Amino acid sequence: MRRAPHAPLLLALAGAALATAAQEIRPESPQESAGQVLTLYHPNGAKAREGPIHRGRRSGVWTAWHENGQLAYRGAFQDYLRQGPWVYWRPNGVKRTDGALRDDRRDGTWLSYDKDGKRIAESTWSRGVRHGPVRRWFPDGKLKSEGMYVQGLRNGPGASYSQETGEKSEEGSYEAGERTGVWTFYFPSGKKMRQGAFVAGNSVGEWTTWYENGRVETRGHFLENEQHGPWTGYHKNGQKSFEGSFEGGVPEGPWTRWWSSGQKQSEGVILGGEWHAEWRAWDREGRVDEKLTGTYDRGTKID
Repeated sequence: MRRAPHAPLLLALAGAALATAAQEIRPESPQESAGQVLTLYHPNGAKAREGPIHRGRRSGVWTAWHENGQLAYRGAFQDYLRQGPWVYWRPNGVKRTDGALRDDRRDGTWLSYDKDGKRIAESTWSRGVRHGPVRRWFPDGKLKSEGMYVQGLRNGPGASYSQETGEKSEEGSYEAGERTGVWTFYFPSGKKMRQGAFVAGNSVGEWTTWYENGRVETRGHFLENEQHGPWTGYHKNGQKSFEGSFEGGVPEGPWTRWWSSGQKQSEGVILGGEWHAEWRAWDREGRVDEKLTGTYDRGTKID
């Protein structure tokens, strides 16, 4: 038969527990000692949390402080669940975030702030899940990005902006959190930099890139994020710079390159991204480049 613990041992354990509780909860008035208001303290003696208790649960407005005495949060509880407006602060006294909660979950508009107290994000929530418009700002107040969420995932049109100029840096649409449809990316000046389509977050189909002077730089196709099929490149002056094909993102097959003057630079076959078989090359004046012209074996000149 198992023997019950010795009575003096039980009394000692109970006494230790009461002593610990006394250190953590210090009633400051007869009303608090009656159990209506509870005050908790940090190990350094500074007040940590304080608010009313109803039937053993937090109920009503509670306030918390960091160990340095700065506010940490303030908001209301109902049956121990956060309800209504809540505000959170950093240890330096600067607001970190604020918004409303319903049954302990974010609901409605929430704002976030950086360490200097400047607004950096605004998002819409529905019962703990992002749902609705979202906007973000740079520390200087300029708009950084904007878009929509549906049940926690990016959906619909979205755009990002250049901090330097305020012009759009990219724009397109999302579906279930993935880029979809035609997307356009811009230089800080606002001029097009590249454009093409996404399917489930992967680059597909024809893509075009531009120089900032507006001339086309490259044009070709992607297959699941990798260059695939014929591609053509151009110099800034509009002269063709290369023509060839890719397989799985690697140059493959016949390739030709040109100098910006329009003079042919080199031509031959590429195998697995390396020069292979017969290659011919020319300098800018159109003379044969003896060092490069010859026979290659997967990038190694053998003749």
